[in-house]
Amino acid sequence: VAIDFLDNSVATGSAQSIIASNSAFSYVYLKVVSGANTTDWVQIKLGGDAKLKMRVGEFAFLPLYSSQTVQGEAFGGACVVEYGYWSIS
Repeated sequence: VAIDFLDNSVATGSAQSIIASNSAFSYVYLKVVSGANTTDWVQIKLGGDAKLKMRVGEFAFLPLYSSQTVQGEAFGGACVVEYGYWSIS
């Protein structure tokens, strides 16, 4: 199953869902497209645990086990995160 690339505005203050849950082993693409300031960054949580610090312009491509949530929380100012995921059956 393929998901088109989508944008999600991520605010400061608390983690917000980027991908609610994947139903099968998936490849996940994340990119911080923009922020209110060039120094803004997004903390990415996988399964509820902080795993990545991504600055504006940075991207990640991850293999991810099923039933994992992907959340983001912006620091500094709100950021836009582009994402997509592809499941393997």
